[in-house]
Amino acid sequence: MTAGMTDTIEMPYGLWRSPLKLSELLSLPSAPMYPFRHRGLLHWLEALSQEDGRVALMRQRRSGERQCLTPAEFNIRTRVHEYGGRCFCVLGDQFVFNNLGDGRIYRQDLSDDTPSSPPPTPVTAAPPAGHSACFADLVPLSRSGASAVVAVMESSESGHGERDALVLIDLASEASRRGAARPEVWVEGGDFYACPVLSPDHTELAWLEWDKPFMPWDQSRLVTAELPALGGDGDGGAGRALRNRRVLVDCAEQSVCQIGFLDDHSLLFVSDGNGADFWNFFRYKEGEIQQVTNDSCEYGEVHWVFGQRRWQPIAANKIAAVASAHDGDRLVEITLDSGSVSAARAPLAEAVAVCADLQVGASERELLWVARYADRGAEIRSLDLQSGADRPAGGQATATAPAECSRPQPIAYPTRDGQQAYAYFYAPSNRRYRAPPGSMPPLLVVVHGGPTARATPEWHPLKQFFASLGYAILDINHRGSTGYGRAYRQSLLGQWGEIDATDIADGVAHLVAEKRVDPALVFIRGGSAGGYAVLRALTRFPQLFSGGACYYGIGNLITLAKITHKFEASYTDRLVGETFDKHTSADPASRFVQRSPVFQMERLACPLILFQGMDDKVVPPAVSREVADLLADKGIRHEYIEYKNEGHGFRRLQTRVDSLEKETAFFSMVIRGGG
Repeated sequence: MTAGMTDTIEMPYGLWRSPLKLSELLSLPSAPMYPFRHRGLLHWLEALSQEDGRVALMRQRRSGERQCLTPAEFNIRTRVHEYGGRCFCVLGDQFVFNNLGDGRIYRQDLSDDTPSSPPPTPVTAAPPAGHSACFADLVPLSRSGASAVVAVMESSESGHGERDALVLIDLASEASRRGAARPEVWVEGGDFYACPVLSPDHTELAWLEWDKPFMPWDQSRLVTAELPALGGDGDGGAGRALRNRRVLVDCAEQSVCQIGFLDDHSLLFVSDGNGADFWNFFRYKEGEIQQVTNDSCEYGEVHWVFGQRRWQPIAANKIAAVASAHDGDRLVEITLDSGSVSAARAPLAEAVAVCADLQVGASERELLWVARYADRGAEIRSLDLQSGADRPAGGQATATAPAECSRPQPIAYPTRDGQQAYAYFYAPSNRRYRAPPGSMPPLLVVVHGGPTARATPEWHPLKQFFASLGYAILDINHRGSTGYGRAYRQSLLGQWGEIDATDIADGVAHLVAEKRVDPALVFIRGGSAGGYAVLRALTRFPQLFSGGACYYGIGNLITLAKITHKFEASYTDRLVGETFDKHTSADPASRFVQRSPVFQMERLACPLILFQGMDDKVVPPAVSREVADLLADKGIRHEYIEYKNEGHGFRRLQTRVDSLEKETAFFSMVIRGGG
């Protein structure tokens, strides 16, 4: 390598030294989540990177100091449907939450703005031996002196699997004060529940439910019922059943999400029904469902986690909402009676890529939201609904930007079957280095999980790190990804392992044809369903790739179908297009065999590194070990690394740093010719 006139170092792409130190980059505070104000103070949840991703309640004190309110032994997370999400609410001065460690509901007093905060106290009883329970989507219920929480509860008993229910937890009962309250089941019998919401006067409850084999974005029901009187101690539940249950939406090939009552008692929701390809707004009012918008953008998103809030009422007959498109998110204002859509009063900064967690502040003139940027970390912002002023609100956990950044470029490219797929392209970015004249960068293909998820153009430390090493990055939104309408999302059904793999190959071919990357150095990485895409692409198109990294990926669909959890138990069947049967699905003609990479490992032609968490229940270690054993038997160069105390998605800082160091070293070995 040689130094040039500009003091840059000449070195091949992919072998640059990053100015971003992994330990510092990955220890940056996570994006703030679920902001709210209480007694005028800003609160939010944050995953603490220095504490293995423990989720804690944070508060910004009047002095501006960040304060962690959650003691070290508590973790505000839930395992409902395995992926969890929002699992708290505020009722008066009480912060009520699900604790990950024991699955019990706790409450904590928020009334005192002091450096120390009173510790949480238990509300619900510990589950009996052999049982477990956890809660999500907590909603405060206060009426006629009652003090309670409505929640989704997932419970299990040894040998009987998981069961969902909507429950009432009475916070005013004597049992709750002793930490011995028993949830009162209000709704059960369906496979899954989500999104309970209350009418303004707390007399009516609405919720979503769905049954196997569907996922909530495939087909779901919108249901309402009247609440009973809430007098009495609340520990027995006798005579307190919901009344007048009504199903408002229950149609084939129609999903519902983002539900909420308005001040006039009408029910607003987002759906892809009535012939709409994209998720649009609908309103149930005076016994009729009316379509509010008919736009080619997404107002909803797939329900992998609880607590997504993409709209809030901001005035009579008007809401603020998030509209998602390929070039990112934007905040809009929607007039409900006319369906007219306009830009939010304060124009967003150009770098805003994702808008999340909308919440009306303590006063109704403020809208809190989380802005995730393309060129730096996320922050909480405050929009004044009267003046239109938009400003940082505080809690800027990751607002400090690295000195250099690769900005994502949205691209669309043709697929071999005459359709179109989408991705984001990142160019290499490191001002300290230059590549030899005439050379092109290696390409790293990044595949999201789900597979019904979406890549977004928001700043991400991993992508920035690889760009600083001299990689070009193709962040794929293959068909099946959300954000591009129902037809695009559902096109993966029956085609998993086929069109997603060809979309990946076609994306690589597109960049090669444009001479933007080195066709001899193409790498691919992904986790979970993205890990399956890695293995599938490597075995279907072995000539394209130089190396791969698979994080807790799926090698054998048969193994996965036998042991996966309830939430996704039928998902694989619909994606593959065949109902799993432990006898017939092992036949060579079965799609479970034909689309399982473990049965095509002899086609693999490049080195592969695999990572696995020992506590993973979504893709258990047996799935990854099967792939590693086959690679060893066939003499294919590989590395297999397992991590204790890690589940589906690594949370510990040490694990995240170690796995990425091993992955980049593995790829560097290939670039240097050691593959």
